[in-house]
Amino acid sequence: MQPETALHSLGLTSNEIKVYLALLQLGKATVTPLRRSTKLHGSRVYEALHGLSSKGLAKYVVLAKKKQYHPLEPDRLVGVAFQLEQEVRQAIPFLNSIKKKEDVEQTAEIYEGIKGIKSVLDLALEVLKPGETYYILGAPKIANEKLEGFLLNTHQRRVKKKVKLKIIYHQDAKKFGKIREKMKYTDVRYIGAEQVPSWIEIFGDYVATYLLSENPLIFVVRNKDVARSYKIFFDIIWKRAKPQPL
Repeated sequence: MQPETALHSLGLTSNEIKVYLALLQLGKATVTPLRRSTKLHGSRVYEALHGLSSKGLAKYVVLAKKKQYHPLEPDRLVGVAFQLEQEVRQAIPFLNSIKKKEDVEQTAEIYEGIKGIKSVLDLALEVLKPGETYYILGAPKIANEKLEGFLLNTHQRRVKKKVKLKIIYHQDAKKFGKIREKMKYTDVRYIGAEQVPSWIEIFGDYVATYLLSENPLIFVVRNKDVARSYKIFFDIIWKRAKPQPL
């Protein structure tokens, strides 16, 4: 199957496919080089980038007040549309072959929307190895109410992979905490902090900060020292948190 056909089967428009393939070849880019590479009008490039971001296939960082876009790793396309796994797998070798290689020791990226959340959850499971620990700080009730389907699926896959979890819930999310307590490789504690629609996840060298607004945003930093610092902060809160809600 041609890569364009596989990407079209994911629901991408022809312009989104052109921009995604250009992003793979460039590695990362602002709108101007994408416009030159695709021969599309600037407004069409913006429209395609917005579509890719909403589908979880692109993310961006802001540098000097300009958005620099990065493509979703081809290997993770299967997670975007599981039902099309076979078709997408056939296209991945070609997509990887055209993707520009770059240093990923330190990155800072922004994901958007519900599909962006799913992409970050998939990234966490991709990064973590059996026996390693996934840390979640300040899981709010509203996140579980809106995303419980995604979250349960992630934790079921986590347990299957034998990845451990330490999660600190807000007091009012005890209903969901009790569900997690029954899962293998899972430790749950509670804090009574002020309720906010955001939380932090630490996995491997990554730190993800979630903001559950009308259009959710996830800020993902990959840096070993940053992750270590957040892990120290998590441990401090963990010691003060309670094993049972008040």
